[in-house]
Amino acid sequence: SPAATGSNTDERRRSRRLSSQDPAPVVPVAPQTTEPPDATSPELEEDERPPDPPAASSDNEGPATEDEALPPLLERRKRPPRYKGRSLPGKPAIQPIAPEDLEWLEVAEKEELPILFRPNPKRKESRRKYEVYSRARTIGEFYQICQRELLMSRGVARSWLHFDYERGYILFPGHENEESVNFCTPDLVNSALNVVRPRFADSERFQDLLMTLAHRDDVGSDAFLADPAKIHALAFETIQRVMASDPTRLGKLANEPANWREALRGPDSDVWRESMQSEIDSLEKFGCWDWVPIADARTRMIGSRWVYKIKRGPDGEPLRAKSRLVALGNTQSPETYSDTFAPVVLYMALRVVFAIAVQEGLHIFQMDCSNAYIQGDIDCTIFMKGPPGFERVDARGRPLVLRLKRSIYGLRQAGNIWHRTLVGHLESLGYRSLISDSCLFLRSWEDNGVKRKVIICLYVDDLMCAATHPELKDELLAQLRTRFDVKDETKPREGWVLNMKYELSPDGDRVKITQEAAITAIAKKFGLDNDKRSHVQAYNLPMQLGIKLTLNEGDKIPAEEFDYRSAIGSCLYIAQSTRPEISYAVMSLSRHLNNPGKQHVKAAQHLIRYLWRTRDLGLEYFRTASPAPGYFEGFSTQSTAPPRWRSPRFSDEGVELDTVLTENYTDADYGGSYDGRSTSGFCFFLCGGVVKWGSKLQNVTALSTTESEVYALTESTKELLYLRTMLAELGYGDLSRPAVMYEDNSACIAQGRDLRSRSKAKHYVLRLRFLQERVARGEIHLWHCPTKLMVA
Repeated sequence: SPAATGSNTDERRRSRRLSSQDPAPVVPVAPQTTEPPDATSPELEEDERPPDPPAASSDNEGPATEDEALPPLLERRKRPPRYKGRSLPGKPAIQPIAPEDLEWLEVAEKEELPILFRPNPKRKESRRKYEVYSRARTIGEFYQICQRELLMSRGVARSWLHFDYERGYILFPGHENEESVNFCTPDLVNSALNVVRPRFADSERFQDLLMTLAHRDDVGSDAFLADPAKIHALAFETIQRVMASDPTRLGKLANEPANWREALRGPDSDVWRESMQSEIDSLEKFGCWDWVPIADARTRMIGSRWVYKIKRGPDGEPLRAKSRLVALGNTQSPETYSDTFAPVVLYMALRVVFAIAVQEGLHIFQMDCSNAYIQGDIDCTIFMKGPPGFERVDARGRPLVLRLKRSIYGLRQAGNIWHRTLVGHLESLGYRSLISDSCLFLRSWEDNGVKRKVIICLYVDDLMCAATHPELKDELLAQLRTRFDVKDETKPREGWVLNMKYELSPDGDRVKITQEAAITAIAKKFGLDNDKRSHVQAYNLPMQLGIKLTLNEGDKIPAEEFDYRSAIGSCLYIAQSTRPEISYAVMSLSRHLNNPGKQHVKAAQHLIRYLWRTRDLGLEYFRTASPAPGYFEGFSTQSTAPPRWRSPRFSDEGVELDTVLTENYTDADYGGSYDGRSTSGFCFFLCGGVVKWGSKLQNVTALSTTESEVYALTESTKELLYLRTMLAELGYGDLSRPAVMYEDNSACIAQGRDLRSRSKAKHYVLRLRFLQERVARGEIHLWHCPTKLMVA
């Protein structure tokens, strides 16, 4: 085993010194035993036969004398690169031995550099001989074994050495060239084995790395670890995989395993086994459980399972293999949990923070809390079965189970416990959560007259932060690391948050948010990522003009032909994140999820193709100079004079409006649905970009355009008041001044500005009264906008 090899190193060195001082006499052998195997012999495969020895070889030929000048390669002590010499069994690629390789072998023999043979790749008689001479740890020892045990001459032994060298069967630990396929460093070991927490530090000797690999608890079985032969096989297999295989094999991972058996027995079992063991190590490090006899389980025992995920980069390339041990919370009894709700930050709040960051010049940075759900303690007793594939038994062979001490993924209350734990720590640091969003935290203070502020957006275990000074990031990281394992994921001028990519300008006065990768994945999933020039004009809008979707009266399109529900759900996520222009199309298509027809599938495919062609579009916020509200021509320029009772009291002169939210639009599509109902729409701008938008079918049928506009204006007013509250809590807004609301229906404006009761509005008087009160209190100000300029 590697351990035994390391312990007997001194003995081998002493034996080599004794043999060099008092060499044993060479036993004379018959001529036929010293020749290489016959190339035509049927007992050897074609790729296993060594070449004929050089004609000039002699049995008395030895290494170079010490007085000779050392070759230049010795100064580098690096083997010449071997590009085709990986040569695992069955691979025909062979890199012929070159003069520099022969020079290197002489240097390695003279300096007694360590060598390592791969597991036996040969068959028949060659396999037997390989088993004998592969015990050698230097080239000199290789020659001694071949001469004494295999009765070879030095020339024949050299031919076997060259044969194995050409096929990559021999490695030179610690002396591989950086350009060689066999080059190995601790960083490559960590990368190839998918080690999240570094295990293999820099070692002075390659033997130390072997020892570390041999003793790592990679299998989760005490019986396995107690068997030295199995430890040796595991360590040797790992060394071969890391040093002799492609270091970038993680990039070849295709699919996640369906279950733990497939993970441990599939073609990528080594990667997933290491990932699973790393997960168990993390859980045990945090003290998440105690192993107890199954007889101690006094309550109902829940199960557990493995969940696998390949973490990918922005271009879809695999980054690492992630395994997660989760509890089967669906088997929990009601007495083991109470509160289960855990909030997350709103998408609108994220967009608001981006807009404020570019307006005030804040520094944006990101953090991630590792193993978030295991940070909190549970307040009840829960027993769980051991991790599948990593079960344990006691000394008498009885199974052991887990008594949970901390919350783990899968428990019903895990999210709630994590949220309470993190919020409690942030509040102890001086942060306060906003009333408008409990996952938005703010801390502002003064330091020697300098105002400082930090904003934190919390989405489960991801933190997106904005601060006035860059050094506040390190301060916050240090404060969080006193309690949690937090990683800094900040990248210069760009980053990813909730599958959205943001890019900052060099001056930090502009930010663009896109979802190109998510849109590309959707288009590829449904096979709509083709690019035909003839269709450019056909897909320049989310929906075709004049189309009116109706109920499907024919056969339902099956999900096997086109997964309509999945397609609309994917588009809905894009519409809520970065693409407000597709909100109406998604709302219209989502009304036919239960019975989609051909027209609905065609419209959904049209929408996805539109997203694919415009996948580089997104939201953009930039620094502005507090612009005044835009002015649109009012009643005095209409083709017909306004009613006598309207014009004198609706003057906009002298009204001081909020200078932050200066563009807020609302509109309604009267009777646009197939059932006669209207659609409400609104959008609010901040720092040049949209931060809140919506498109929703009204619940009741409006009897006039004015009524539909009042319904839409009422809903948008509620959203605008909420947005103003959030901005005021962030110190970015003035609630003493009304926010402008642009509306294109003059009758709706007249009803909203006047508190009088109207006979034609009796059936929606409560909605109208709500709107009138908000206008009278000075919270919003209704302003007319021509229909041609209506953004909503």
